[in-house]
Amino acid sequence: MPKIPSILKLCGWALALVACDPPETPSGAQEDLGSGGADAMGAPGKAQAGVTSECAAWTSIALGPWRYVNDQWGAHKAQAAYEQCLLTRSVGDTQQIGWTWSWPGFDPTVYAYPSATFGWKPWAGGAPTDERFPMRLADLVSLDLTYEVETEALGSYNLGAEIWLTSEAPNTTAADPSIITHEVMFWLEHEDAQPPAGAVVDEPTLAGVRYELWKEANIGADVNGQGWSVLSFKTSEPRRKGQVSIHTFVEYLIDTGELSPDEYLASVEFGNELSGGSGTTWVKRLEVAVGE
Repeated sequence: MPKIPSILKLCGWALALVACDPPETPSGAQEDLGSGGADAMGAPGKAQAGVTSECAAWTSIALGPWRYVNDQWGAHKAQAAYEQCLLTRSVGDTQQIGWTWSWPGFDPTVYAYPSATFGWKPWAGGAPTDERFPMRLADLVSLDLTYEVETEALGSYNLGAEIWLTSEAPNTTAADPSIITHEVMFWLEHEDAQPPAGAVVDEPTLAGVRYELWKEANIGADVNGQGWSVLSFKTSEPRRKGQVSIHTFVEYLIDTGELSPDEYLASVEFGNELSGGSGTTWVKRLEVAVGE
């Protein structure tokens, strides 16, 4: 699970780029083979016409209420030289952001999660991109994520949104993964990917879509000191365009006793989990609507 340097809090509302230092290599892990080294297979999206790329790990771009991050949290597991970059391009009057990658080999526990974050991420800290977050689940009226992506890729990856839940709303902006209680994921597409963590515990139909609900309890204790539970909703059909009514899933999880209304929804994320291969994703639409 990603640990993001606190320098990301410097990103502002306008389109802004910040090159960030990578996180420390975990004890006992091999040294990072480096992004874009002489032997790296180039990430394919960099070659597209009219594209600007930034390939430093943890580079971030802020656009509206979203913070895009070149998240390479599992890079210490790389089996060969790799490359992953954030991309920007103009389409008419619209600025689009995306990411491109080349990860040789395969690792079922994921190399990276290039993604966009809304709210306050417990791993990163900093000022939230929306001052209403973290928000107590009991106070959540509605939360809709609307998205559209364009992806060309080979290998093992998924398209996933997720939310991080915490036991409290912190009174400082410092990162604090120790308060994480749950990670809830929404698998919108999966290609040659490992299944979600844990085992299937239910098969609900929510907002007209049938899902498998996977659960893995008490993971990550070596990372945040106490661990948390991962709940993953996995669809059978790819959905590169659509809406995720997050509040509907939250209500279901509260009704089934998986979540408590006293927990806090800290952040919403959207990106590709990468376990190997190469590809490019452009985010053509990414919006979040919070009901009052």
